[in-house]
Amino acid sequence: MRKILIVDDNYLSMFLLKEGIGKRNYDIMEVDDSTKVLEIIEDVKPDLVILDIIMPNLSGFDLLKELTKREYKVVVVSSLDSNEAKKKAFDLGAKNYITKPFSFDNLRTVISDEMAYIN
Repeated sequence: MRKILIVDDNYLSMFLLKEGIGKRNYDIMEVDDSTKVLEIIEDVKPDLVILDIIMPNLSGFDLLKELTKREYKVVVVSSLDSNEAKKKAFDLGAKNYITKPFSFDNLRTVISDEMAYIN
């Protein structure tokens, strides 16, 4: 079963992401504190990380840099809709960028596409 780690400090966003992904043979884990992600990532070993950018303590951009350095596949889902934020995310290694609010169909398509490239 493929593993997805959702990293978002907002419980409503995490709920909507989990609902949007649906029950598609994914093992979905959630972390609401960005500082804990690097502590657990090697144990969890997700196939895909869904990452918010605006978080307290460790920003999503800082976390994205670390995750892609460790070769994790990351999709950003954020309310930041500027071209600068999107460019920075892609420059740091994000595989895709979804702007909140998002449609469930778009979320599912992006996740399916990213999972298709996993060995």
